[in-house]
Amino acid sequence: GLYIIVQQFENHLIYPLVVQKTVGVPPLLVIIAIIVGGKLAGIYGIILSVPLAAVLDHVKGERKLSPRSIALTFDDGYVDHFTVVRPLLREFNAPATFFVICQAIETRETVDGLRGASSLRQSMSLDQVCSLSEGGMEIGSHSMTHAWLSELNDSQITHEIFGSKTFLEEGLGKAVRTFAYPFGAYRSFNGKTRTALQSAGYEGACVN
Repeated sequence: GLYIIVQQFENHLIYPLVVQKTVGVPPLLVIIAIIVGGKLAGIYGIILSVPLAAVLDHVKGERKLSPRSIALTFDDGYVDHFTVVRPLLREFNAPATFFVICQAIETRETVDGLRGASSLRQSMSLDQVCSLSEGGMEIGSHSMTHAWLSELNDSQITHEIFGSKTFLEEGLGKAVRTFAYPFGAYRSFNGKTRTALQSAGYEGACVN
């Protein structure tokens, strides 16, 4: 997914990051260019990919990004993110952000498998997630189980938000700064989820 809205907690505002206006290239073309090996003429060398955390630093005034910058994100932690997407990103020296579902990492099941449905896709292992991180990719939380957070009670929200951050930070040995709401819809979050994210120490959360 290519996220276009980031919640930045420090000043309680929502900043729109509309890639078309800053880059002049539709986001879908950017993703296609990466996935098919960058064979679309004119893409390579025009766009600068940055981790989503770098966008947060830009919003806070802690760094200045080029107007050619975009943030590529990949949700759910599928194993083909490691076997297919990672080599392409490395080829073009394009860091990206991977939002992973922590329970899926533990069980190697996809979000479909976590819900009891059949799926031919598998999730990454923790070793693969760590390898992404060590290779310059940002890892963000996509919750523990990919639940509708706005429908959960306080204890469940704590498990999904605090628990996933703890799991990833212990596994990666570094801070996890960003969170992507499961399903990416506005009904995914409310005041309680935002408060929990801020209390857990996330610097930003996003929807698509």
